Amino acid sequence: MADDCLYAGKWIPVTAFLIGRFTTRQLTLFALGSFTLGTLLSALSVNFSMLLISRLIQAIGVGIIIPLMQVVMFTIVKKAQHGTVMGIIGLTTGFAPLIGPTIAGFIINKLSWRFLFWLVLPIGIGLIIATIVGMQNVGNPNPEAKLDIRSVSYSTLGFGLLLYGTGSLTQNKQLGLIAIIAGLIFIVVFIFRQLKLPKPMLDFRVFKNRQFSLSLILVVLSFITLIGPQAVIPTLIQSAMHHTALTSAFVLLPGALASGLTSLIAGKLYDRVGGKILGLIGSLTVALSMFPSYFSRCTLPSL
Repeated sequence: MADDCLYAGKWIPVTAFLIGRFTTRQLTLFALGSFTLGTLLSALSVNFSMLLISRLIQAIGVGIIIPLMQVVMFTIVKKAQHGTVMGIIGLTTGFAPLIGPTIAGFIINKLSWRFLFWLVLPIGIGLIIATIVGMQNVGNPNPEAKLDIRSVSYSTLGFGLLLYGTGSLTQNKQLGLIAIIAGLIFIVVFIFRQLKLPKPMLDFRVFKNRQFSLSLILVVLSFITLIGPQAVIPTLIQSAMHHTALTSAFVLLPGALASGLTSLIAGKLYDRVGGKILGLIGSLTVALSMFPSYFSRCTLPSL
């Protein structure tokens, strides 16, 4: 799930245009269709290249459905209940990447890795059927809106190279740094182009709002603390300590349960007390949780 989110990040800038161009029903069907197709191809993969391409197809669907979900929910729900809505969104986007390794660990330990995709495939098909039968359109799309190809190219190259570079640092530090620098350059070019366009694909002028910028920084840092241990801990347990995937999954399970429960409670509290107090409590909790990890000493077997 974490990989899906990382790959999907490259498509989210394009999704901002797609939400304004097509109906929510059309986009949802396309996103679910892309995810389901990628799932099927992943299950049928015969080599790594095919699996990688299949996962990218999945990521297209994820990159569309995540921001679309937020737009739809904020459109149909009253402002006084936005905190509750964000709590539900936090439950799905935060809880799923953590509970996923637990289920995946059990499946890999007992069955083939292909069952990870075969089990998800019926869910994707069911969601497509449910969308066709019951989903209604939300908002007023503009069919005449045009996509700026240069913006798409800059964003895809920028975020793609940044993702590739960060993933390559452990294997080839020089290549990874070059990719990261090139990706950042493309992202900067993308941002400047958006500031010049009368109707940008992404409006970066919102960063002039201090509260928005500060909140976004806190969200990014929170996700770093979420995704970072999620990637490191299973590697430590399986590669260094030589335990099974199921064991590493159960180590992550308590955090997944706590994250899901906290998201729902915090969402409801936000509607009552606002975000400042919750932000302080959350930041302090994250900071305190880092101290035991920093001072802990773990004896690893010889590799």
